[in-house]
Amino acid sequence: MSDYNQLPYKKSNSANRFIVVILIISILMAVFLNFIFSYEKSIEQTGFKAISAYFTDKILVVKSQWLMLGKPESVKLKVTEKNQPSEISIYVNQLGWVDSSQSKNVCEDIWLSVMEKPLTFFNEPIKATLIKNQLIKNNNEHASRFWGHYCRYSTQDGRYFDYDSHIGSVILANE
Repeated sequence: MSDYNQLPYKKSNSANRFIVVILIISILMAVFLNFIFSYEKSIEQTGFKAISAYFTDKILVVKSQWLMLGKPESVKLKVTEKNQPSEISIYVNQLGWVDSSQSKNVCEDIWLSVMEKPLTFFNEPIKATLIKNQLIKNNNEHASRFWGHYCRYSTQDGRYFDYDSHIGSVILANE
């Protein structure tokens, strides 16, 4: 008779253990997901900093090549994509900074020249905005003039960096 009385107790004990195991697994998953989501923003911020640093490096490489090649209208860079070497031509202004000769989509054209990739970051679009378009007088070259462009490259969540083709500066904001 004692075996008969212990049977419901064993079923109840087994169900309680199962519930406790499920509860512990749920708590661990919640802690893990909270950890992942708390670091997602810093991962994205670090990635955006890396993009702006790459943009800056490429601007400086083009400027250096421009100086070494005797200040041509465009600079040719050798690149390797999918183990295939090729050469790209990048337009520069009269001061040797990456610029665009187009009248439309100036900032997008500059991005594509520098990054060689579409305007995306973590599979989200990057908006290229022309902030200022100004006529620059170049005193070093017999008072010649050219258009300088001030572009902003921004993500949907508000991170951005600016590029000024007059002085070649890249400024990362929202750090």
